[in-house]
Amino acid sequence: MPAEMGGYYFDVLRYRNSDKVRLMDHTTRGIYREVLDEIWVTGSIPNNPDAVARLIHTPSDVVLMAWPQIVDCLVPTKFDADRFTSERMEEERKYRNKIRRERAKAGREGGLKSAKQRRSKAEAIASANGDLGSTTPTPTPIPTDEKPEKKKPRAALQRRPDDPAFALFSKHFKTRRKVPYGHTQADFVQLADLRQRLQIQRPEIPERWEVACRNFFDTPMGKYTLADFCRRYDVFLNDALNEFSKPANSGGRNGRIETGAERTERQNREATARVLDRFATLETSNSPGRIDAGSTAGDLSGGVIDVQPEPY
Repeated sequence: MPAEMGGYYFDVLRYRNSDKVRLMDHTTRGIYREVLDEIWVTGSIPNNPDAVARLIHTPSDVVLMAWPQIVDCLVPTKFDADRFTSERMEEERKYRNKIRRERAKAGREGGLKSAKQRRSKAEAIASANGDLGSTTPTPTPIPTDEKPEKKKPRAALQRRPDDPAFALFSKHFKTRRKVPYGHTQADFVQLADLRQRLQIQRPEIPERWEVACRNFFDTPMGKYTLADFCRRYDVFLNDALNEFSKPANSGGRNGRIETGAERTERQNREATARVLDRFATLETSNSPGRIDAGSTAGDLSGGVIDVQPEPY
């Protein structure tokens, strides 16, 4: 069928060098190209300008004016003299059909060759297995009256013996999260790995387990799992973490990094405290004294400050 082939090769040089095409105006050339596309899809067009105008969606009067030049480029079909086709389109169609047949033939031959190779390979493997020969006969099942063993429910297969460490973690989870903890296979794998690292045996509970649990649940996180807790047990054994994943109680700043302004303010407070301590020492001794303030924040010139006790 002509419509089975979606496209065709268009020889631009042959088209532009055609004397008949050279004599056409732009409108006639456009109609002629539409006619060629219609012939490629359907095989031919009727010898009727009005019918052709409907096929290519063009006004009838425009097609009628171009019709003599278009018909001059076409030839009648072999089976119906009242229909026209293009010799160039028929040549291209024959060429495309030839290529399709050759490719189909090559595909069939390639498939048969591959099937033959697979069959030969299978026969060679079967022959090799037969040559080796097995002295053990294939056992034949003996019918018995015993009933087949029923499969255990999935929940029963997944149930694990009670583990005190797991029970304590689940207790903390339910207290903090208000819902029971749903364990996974990874939880018990990581718990066993932790016991192995600590060189203890089940059901022994790791040292300070409850302290680490409290620190773990005091750490803001989106998800709390026993597997994650076991992987970072050494971290939570010492302290909880803040939102920046830093120890929550380090440095008295809730784990934050001290800014430059905070550092300057802290240094000024410390320097003032040292000066006041020295004043207090002099007043207690009830005698004049001299304070070397070169290293304090109160005197940047590096000199000394004379201190006289107030009279009673």
